[in-house]
Amino acid sequence: MTLTPERSKLGRLALGLSEGERAEIDAMMRKPEPEGLSNEQFRALVAGETAAQSEPYKVTLLREVMEIVGKRGLNYGTPEDNFARIARRWTVHFKNRYGPDMEVDELDVAILCADLKLARLENEPTHMDSWKDIAGYAACGGEIAQRRIDGTWVDAALEGRAPAVDV
Repeated sequence: MTLTPERSKLGRLALGLSEGERAEIDAMMRKPEPEGLSNEQFRALVAGETAAQSEPYKVTLLREVMEIVGKRGLNYGTPEDNFARIARRWTVHFKNRYGPDMEVDELDVAILCADLKLARLENEPTHMDSWKDIAGYAACGGEIAQRRIDGTWVDAALEGRAPAVDV
């Protein structure tokens, strides 16, 4: 059976829709599908859902990570300062354990913390906090890397923001 405008209208009448609802559906059916939307997003748009309701979970997860990273900044300071403090502590440990040539910097901290979370995910791959932490470490490490590329990165210890650790 071919769906004609007449049959479609009869179907909407049979559903008990009001004249206004039928007009709205008729108007939507005449609109071309917006470009760049997945079928799921288009269905959500037609159903009247908001973008937040229909966005992929990965977008929701990244929004949560942005909020978490912001809160961590209030507790621990900037990623550069916090990772510099950690790097200095880890450098002491690695030098004592593996020799005087070992150095750890802020990017090493981001990489090693993300790696720690990856190791934990091997045991429990559905632990969402670990996935969020990895995204947070990646964002912080990426910010530090980009500042180095741009030439806007300043060593926190040289600025006096992170205490130096004697090794």
